[in-house]
Amino acid sequence: MNDLTYSALEKALIAREWRLYRTLALGAGNEAINRVRSRIRTELKKPSSLSLDSTPLTDRVIAAIWSFAKTTISDLMPSRARAMIIYEVMGLMTRQEMYKKRIRNLRTRSHEKLAINKVA
Repeated sequence: MNDLTYSALEKALIAREWRLYRTLALGAGNEAINRVRSRIRTELKKPSSLSLDSTPLTDRVIAAIWSFAKTTISDLMPSRARAMIIYEVMGLMTRQEMYKKRIRNLRTRSHEKLAINKVA
């Protein structure tokens, strides 16, 4: 996410909101946050989403969810919405990496079993 092209002030606001949001996201008890997170994730699942650079992706998702998000979280500011989107992108990337690692481990185990069976 180093390719964000927002102003220095907006990046500072996003960083502050990230720290606040991270705590809320990990808590999972806030229904309004969960509803907006779900909407963000839906947008991120669209095929063209993750081929975009960070700023265009964030801008596209915020445009798609803003009305719903602002209605759901009345004090929502754009910097918090951007932090939420970036947080969900990072989570998605982490989940994809975990999935790839799991597949590699399964393949390694399969190859090990084949090698053991050939020896026996």
